[in-house]
Amino acid sequence: MQNTTYDAIIVGGGLSGLIAALTIQKAGYKTAILEQTNRLGGLCGTQIHDDYEFVLACNDFGQGFVQILKELDIDIDFIPIKNLFYFEQTAIQLPPNISTAFRLLTQANNFRKLINGFKEEKHTTLQQVLDGGSFPAHFKDYVNLISYASGASPHDMSLETIKELFSKEYNYGYEKSVIPKGGTQHLANQLVEYFIKRGGEVFNNTTYISHSFQNDIHKIQTLDGTFEAYKVVSSLGRWEDYPENSKPSLSLSMLCLAISPPFKYPKGIHAISYFPRNMEAWLHQLDQGLVADTFGFHFFKSDLDTGNKYQAINVYFFAPRGEDFPTTTRKREMESYILKHIERILPGFHDHILYSKYLSAGEYQQTNQCSSIVSQYLVPTGFQKPSIYKQETDTYYIGNSVYPPGEHAGGAVLSGKLAGTMVAQSLSKKNSVVVAQE
Repeated sequence: MQNTTYDAIIVGGGLSGLIAALTIQKAGYKTAILEQTNRLGGLCGTQIHDDYEFVLACNDFGQGFVQILKELDIDIDFIPIKNLFYFEQTAIQLPPNISTAFRLLTQANNFRKLINGFKEEKHTTLQQVLDGGSFPAHFKDYVNLISYASGASPHDMSLETIKELFSKEYNYGYEKSVIPKGGTQHLANQLVEYFIKRGGEVFNNTTYISHSFQNDIHKIQTLDGTFEAYKVVSSLGRWEDYPENSKPSLSLSMLCLAISPPFKYPKGIHAISYFPRNMEAWLHQLDQGLVADTFGFHFFKSDLDTGNKYQAINVYFFAPRGEDFPTTTRKREMESYILKHIERILPGFHDHILYSKYLSAGEYQQTNQCSSIVSQYLVPTGFQKPSIYKQETDTYYIGNSVYPPGEHAGGAVLSGKLAGTMVAQSLSKKNSVVVAQE
């Protein structure tokens, strides 16, 4: 280990780290990944509870990710998906079917008012737009899907963030979402396999301590010794560059359910969401650390190979801010609430439950060595994310703390691609200078 100087080392083997490594490697440079856990993939993985396997977190991707893999000459199968959203009085499907398209067309005037509200300079948050438009309650709930997906109250949803999410500049492509065939851990394993076959090196169970930069060489200190590289890509984040008043999003809690095979999950549907009326109110209550009488949640059946022994269902929901380790009583109340409403959506579901495991936000982090928080910090109005490259330390950063915008896998993956491209270009210039001097 101490005798090798790599062209580039990636600290952190999550999805963005894998994409950065593969990008640098494709340009012809010797690359290694240091990962503190025993596997690569980050949130794209699985967890096992009492012999039942469940997805960790990330499960669907946009077309932008698929395109990046094609550019890296990586062949992975994806499955197009449809999602259902149940509101108190209606349901919509995305991508829209005929009934959903008709229902959304009836809201054309409200959508026009919404767009005009976004254009008004006095509005900086989603809540301000909704308050100023005299919108019907059900339409507000439709729009607040964005707030729910961000783990934020609409009071904290910056209009800049929303505009960037739907910008064609970044080509995230979530309007045509897909899931990897075989699940996200299988996806991560395939990426690792490509990386190793192409000459990459992986060091699992390697804990980063610090790194120094001198004479064009980075020395990375770990619990297992020192690694050297000309360039370093770090997934540790640039959160210290955010304003002091930056606010974290809500953290997700999780209910793992094993369902007997005879139960028929809706064909062609991936995720199902339930949202009681007045999303603005219950999201705000949860954000304030208050117990909400009603709250929303979403769930999906994973594409894991369970040998037809069970169907793995993940349910995600937000507990009140700060309730990282709820009491047993609170857990029972929330689980009962969730199962009651799933039964309303999918009659007969309850009778097919073989196993359940409640993981609070705190328990999730303890068990999986990663956080379930949607975003470490919500991007404040007027604040631009830090750049990928930090000149003072000659370090390239990846993940959702840096450019580009987007608090999702698409943003993290794109940061990996951009960082990898920048590193390859820098190494190419360095080599050109060496050749010229010779």
